Amino acid sequence: MSRSASHVGVAPTILALLLAAIATLTTALTADEHAALVDTRADLCVAVVREMHTEIHKHALRKNGEDDIYETVPAICIAIVQNYTLEKRPKRYRLTKRAVRLDDEADEGGAPDPATFAHIMTLKTLCFAFTDEFQQELSELMYKETMRQDPDAIVDSFCSTDAVRTPPPAPKPPKRRPPTPPSAGPKAKKAGGAKAKADAASAMDSPPAMDELLRKYDTDGSISSLIEMERETPEAMLEADELAQVEAGARHIRCDVCRALSKAALGRAKKRKALRSEDDLSTIATDICVEQPLGPEGVPLVYPKFPGNPPRWGELYQVRRLPGGGEWRMERRPKGAPAEETAAGGGEYSALVMKHSMIKRACAAVMSDDARDLAETIFAHPGLTAAELGERFCAADCGGGEGLKDEV
Repeated sequence: MSRSASHVGVAPTILALLLAAIATLTTALTADEHAALVDTRADLCVAVVREMHTEIHKHALRKNGEDDIYETVPAICIAIVQNYTLEKRPKRYRLTKRAVRLDDEADEGGAPDPATFAHIMTLKTLCFAFTDEFQQELSELMYKETMRQDPDAIVDSFCSTDAVRTPPPAPKPPKRRPPTPPSAGPKAKKAGGAKAKADAASAMDSPPAMDELLRKYDTDGSISSLIEMERETPEAMLEADELAQVEAGARHIRCDVCRALSKAALGRAKKRKALRSEDDLSTIATDICVEQPLGPEGVPLVYPKFPGNPPRWGELYQVRRLPGGGEWRMERRPKGAPAEETAAGGGEYSALVMKHSMIKRACAAVMSDDARDLAETIFAHPGLTAAELGERFCAADCGGGEGLKDEV
């Protein structure tokens, strides 16, 4: 991937990595893709200009000359796919801005289903076709005007030109197949024709499965490795400054996380009627920092809802930095407020990865302290409230000194 391409989207994702890997494999447009490009050409121009304007400012791409901006033109298609959706209406295609990034609408399996992936590929193909056609013009325009004009002004001057509004010629229809050889009898012809029609209809109705797409494009296994990396350690995909914030935030919110995990563990113990079972309490404590329990090899037994397998109780909280770039805090979300992990909550992918990583790291640090044992604390004091359990178990993390911990 080019230097500029790595900026787009800030935190690379499964979709971004797939797009970057197959960018050079785009072929000529089909008739349906050409129709979609004709319908969305003007809207696609607006989207590309606005996304490029954002990326150039965010990453100061202009400081090294025009080369970085030139390379960013095709790479911006990653942001287009993440932030826009292509819809087929009865009479025409339509390109619209997503309310939330594509990652936030992904299935719980962590990867898009085949139908969604095929739809994404169509939008990717249109974007690459457009940016390939106007790469030089967009590069020169954005280099000169991004720091002088807002995106709407650039859109007005460029996207209304005849060059942009005039679509390329439609692709030539495919050559007709040669007639069936005379040796095939009428029944064979009829059967063969029916089978061909059925196969064609099946191919149109059934988009390629994810494993088929990977076999086609993942020739050296690099895409599969990146997908696995994001599933297991998504924070590895963050920018260096974001990862540094995660490491600092995990230390800052340790007290908040300790109290939250104590409350979650006590709630599970009461729900499972395990307050008098040391074995059950030990299992609860072992799994408190993850959503899905880990198998013998440290792999979740069931694929978790979010990459990295963070605890689900984290959805009840928000992690924010205090004003002025100070310390991080984890706070309970307002009653009735949707979780940030949902579309209604509006959490962005990178921000959610940082949140989940901070919580999971802080939780692991608390539970790795050999000087205390959450299961033993609950077993020895089954009548404690969640707040009282937090006071006792989290004294070392919350500045309560050693007294309470020793007493426990």
